[in-house]
Amino acid sequence: MKEYYQKIAQSLQFGLQGAEADKTYLITYTHILENSVTFFQTLPTLGLKKENLFILGKPYSTVPKAEAALKAEGLQVKTIGYPRDWGDIDAATDIDLHELVLGIKKQIGSDKAHVIVMESGGVMRQEFYETFKDNPNVHLTGLELTTQGDYHPYLYPTVDVALCRAKKELEKFCVAENILDNFVRKGLMRKDWIYGVIGYGAIGGEVAEQLRSQGFEVKVFDINKQAVPEELYSDLELLLPQADCIIGTTGHSSLNKDALPLLKKETVLVSTSSRDTEFIDFLRETKVAFRQEEMFDDLEIKLPLDKKIILINGGFPINYNRLFAANEYEMAMVYGLWLAGMTKAYALEGKAAHKVPFSKEVQALVVKIWLDFYKDKLLPERVCCGQDFLVSLGEGNKK
Repeated sequence: MKEYYQKIAQSLQFGLQGAEADKTYLITYTHILENSVTFFQTLPTLGLKKENLFILGKPYSTVPKAEAALKAEGLQVKTIGYPRDWGDIDAATDIDLHELVLGIKKQIGSDKAHVIVMESGGVMRQEFYETFKDNPNVHLTGLELTTQGDYHPYLYPTVDVALCRAKKELEKFCVAENILDNFVRKGLMRKDWIYGVIGYGAIGGEVAEQLRSQGFEVKVFDINKQAVPEELYSDLELLLPQADCIIGTTGHSSLNKDALPLLKKETVLVSTSSRDTEFIDFLRETKVAFRQEEMFDDLEIKLPLDKKIILINGGFPINYNRLFAANEYEMAMVYGLWLAGMTKAYALEGKAAHKVPFSKEVQALVVKIWLDFYKDKLLPERVCCGQDFLVSLGEGNKK
């Protein structure tokens, strides 16, 4: 798989040598999954120095085996931000991140350096900006991988990978399939259940459609009623009393204490969002105690009004549960976009804070190479989606 990433870098004429390699730093905060190991192992072959490559793992999604493999390669790997309470992960991350950034600052010293911040939600942006904004020797650029990044201000030139069409249109299938694979592993696929999906964006919509296509009863609430097919839509106050399993996909808090009297006697709560965001207000307002020793477990919680919830993964996303990861060949497209975004972030000039769109030409290049390498490994419908995407950009012919 290294050859795939190297082909993308070669096509974009990216490779670091000599002094430019010595002065380039890459810091990323992301899910450390088994299917991402090869991606990170490839970066030193493109000229990035291992001592300048920092991979920070999210505590709810880091796979210990993957973390160990990267450490064995000599990369700077650390899982940060273990929470101590509901919603504490950002504060805990800030503490660990501050210490790490001070270490990078010391490592750079008075030398010239280009620091590339590969963001997954914007949580590192402020810390790096405050640390290096007055240092004329440090050129700071970034790339944003998720839409959560828009909740934080952009403080230096940043390539917007999160909202590019290739990611929005092709990643959702892989993520939704991984979510439902984990449903199967946890025994959550029940024909006698009604599934309530809150949020009908890229992921919520795909999860709802895949459940429905498999014969499950699905009801959907979204604040934009017009976005939801009429046969699926339900007002929230009608959805909650019917749903045996509530799937939160909004990316922010989707329930509060007002939901409690509407829930069934027993309800399964599943998040597909970053961190423990999806049910945070509900958990706080119903005074559910945080169990740090069981923070990523499936928790059975008794509530007032003789209600009970099963909180899957402790309210953290089911997408990545420290054990299983999505299909590596499908995820290779996403990691290919990361790599292409990194090369574009490396080329950014100036200090003005702004988002830089991810060009359709670069997106098409990544998807073409992905299909060339892995079309025999992908589901036929995934190949078809990739080809349709290229046709929509005027970059290919439907076969």
